[in-house]
Amino acid sequence: MTTTTTTTTGELIAPDAIISGDLTVHGMDDETKVMLGFLARHYGRTLENYELDLRLFKQWATSNGLLNILTAERWQLELYVRHMVTERHLAPATVSRRFGTIRQLYRFAHDDGVIARNPAAGVRMPKVDHEQQYRTWFTSVDMAIVLRFADRPLDRAVLQIMFDLALRVGELCSLDVESIRQTNAGPRVSFIGKGGRLASMLVPPSSVVAIDRYLAGRETGPLFLNAWGNRLSRKNVQAIIDRSCAAARVPYRVTPHGIRRTSCRFGIQQGESLDQAAERLRHVDSRVTKTCYAMQSGMGDIDRLRISALMSNLDR
Repeated sequence: MTTTTTTTTGELIAPDAIISGDLTVHGMDDETKVMLGFLARHYGRTLENYELDLRLFKQWATSNGLLNILTAERWQLELYVRHMVTERHLAPATVSRRFGTIRQLYRFAHDDGVIARNPAAGVRMPKVDHEQQYRTWFTSVDMAIVLRFADRPLDRAVLQIMFDLALRVGELCSLDVESIRQTNAGPRVSFIGKGGRLASMLVPPSSVVAIDRYLAGRETGPLFLNAWGNRLSRKNVQAIIDRSCAAARVPYRVTPHGIRRTSCRFGIQQGESLDQAAERLRHVDSRVTKTCYAMQSGMGDIDRLRISALMSNLDR
């Protein structure tokens, strides 16, 4: 997918074309330069989301007579937030996330001296009730049962490494066989995580056994393949979770990111501190871990020793 930025003249400029070597400005205005420079810092799904956020904001600004977003004042940005809430009827969490991109863009422009003042700094966001947000996860018992009933080698390997390493689905799908290498401390997997940050993690024995069984001697290519021999997609991963839940008779649906939440919650239940959980999940800010992953566990009365024994004695 080629990411593009809309300029004030309606032209579409692909950041990748600029990044690849053509660094001449060709008469670009400051607005376009700032947007391209901001987008060039990001990768993958984050880049796609940020590009969409900026495009929607730019369309709204243009339709309301704000032809250059770098000239915006705070009251105009307050109106954009109100537009998302009252006209587009977006959830508070969505408004906060989307405007977070706009806030970062203005901070980027301010830091570079393109604008003298950051108009987004004091814009008020709608209150996000994290307790009421719909997020999926497995109970520890159900996670153990789902792993037990994931009898296909691919399904077991995918679910096991997602749970053990709390991987994002994009990180999982990007892995190659060569991403895992042997070190003195044991097998280690390396990948590019969210925000383009390099991550390197030791692979637990449970995942090593499941992956070795799945690979059956294969040494190259994508780590996980779908039925057509292509790299696993997000849709494929959801299908793996769905059929494993069906086999285990788990009566609710969990998304791939729900397994990441399950891993976080299980770790905290086993005595992991919030900071340790944030480091394992590769969160820059532990507040994200607390508000989005550690809340509403609903499993505080589960016997930790019983669950730990259940998880460690699964059939390999």
